[in-house]
Amino acid sequence: MGYVIAKGNAPGFFSQPETEEEGIAILNMVADFKPPVFVFETPAGAPEGVYDIAYVSGDVKRYIAVAANGEMSFVAASTGAAGTNGQATTVFGVTCDGYMTVTTGGATKNWRATAM
Repeated sequence: MGYVIAKGNAPGFFSQPETEEEGIAILNMVADFKPPVFVFETPAGAPEGVYDIAYVSGDVKRYIAVAANGEMSFVAASTGAAGTNGQATTVFGVTCDGYMTVTTGGATKNWRATAM
């Protein structure tokens, strides 16, 4: 099972262990691991059907922001649909078929997760 975690300042995955010691360390950590939770939030003034995705891990809450070039990062607060500093958090949606979408620059695309 794979978990998306905060890896630096962006979403990422656990690294594959390269040694037996690293593998044992990960196995020992898994027993106490509490996976992060991603939740949809609707900020005030958001267009209908468009949401933020908040990453919550313990007391930490971060929002996934999308830059104009498509890169994603975590930010401390929702930017709303208008965005700030070239990034927007209120860009995520879900289709009737269950696909997640990202709407930026007036274009809506299906969001595909790939290994980082």
